[in-house]
Amino acid sequence: MVSANPIHPIMTMTNASTRPQRFAAAAAGAAFARAVAPVAPLPRDCAAGTALGTPSGRAEVFVIDIGDEAVMPEALEAQFAACLTLAERERLGRMRQAADRRRGLVARAALRGLLAQRLKVAPAAVPLAVTAAGKPVLANFSGTPPLHFSVSHSGARVAVAFGPTPVGVDIEDASCDAAWPDAAALAAAWFEPEEARRVAADPAAFLSIWTAKESVLKARGDGLSERALRGFAVPAASPEPQPVRCVDPAGGLERLYVCALAVGTGYRASLAMLDEAVPPLLRLLPAEGLPAARLSS
Repeated sequence: MVSANPIHPIMTMTNASTRPQRFAAAAAGAAFARAVAPVAPLPRDCAAGTALGTPSGRAEVFVIDIGDEAVMPEALEAQFAACLTLAERERLGRMRQAADRRRGLVARAALRGLLAQRLKVAPAAVPLAVTAAGKPVLANFSGTPPLHFSVSHSGARVAVAFGPTPVGVDIEDASCDAAWPDAAALAAAWFEPEEARRVAADPAAFLSIWTAKESVLKARGDGLSERALRGFAVPAASPEPQPVRCVDPAGGLERLYVCALAVGTGYRASLAMLDEAVPPLLRLLPAEGLPAARLSS
């Protein structure tokens, strides 16, 4: 459970695995019980036929199952750490919770390993940079075709998305808390009115809408803000990409599409894509199957 925080909710969401909880905790409302089914095994890979790391011309999403973080082999952790820069390792070392450190380690190693396969360099040599809004990008990259990517992690899942146009991915663990504050009140305060009505009719829709909205903001390269969240509406969750509806004329979101991703029971995930109305290729890997586990040495 997350206690209420008097600091502005948008400014306190520093950990991707707890963003919706912190967002929820900052708003007033009664708690309601949310029954979530036990986490089931991931669906089978549905992208057979395209080699790992080979651009397909379509958006691709890699979902990595971290598994039981408490028993991750030390040798595997060392291989992942070897993919990171010294600054990245130091930043992870400052995290207080071991679970957060391991999740962050796998996420960064996955991103570097998958990018390394595309760029044909060692993972630690991938020239990663970060925009002012916190979006990871490649520094001084002018390759053809353009390479766009996004990363998210929560619970025992890491998601890394690639696309020929800007993409944004968000994944959230829906089973981490059995009790949530009032979803309808939260949606009324922070979502666009049409989205709030959907949550009022079905509180379970809250997290699906949240992941869709965050994926849209990531694809645009924006940070979270009240105006940004209310400046557009996302469609009902669907595996088929659907257009985002602009509310704020200055939002520049009319060319974005968003779809739900099937990443396993107990999780919600969404992908947003610019000018892409074709469902993405979805690849599902154990942590041991990451290229980072093979390319770091």
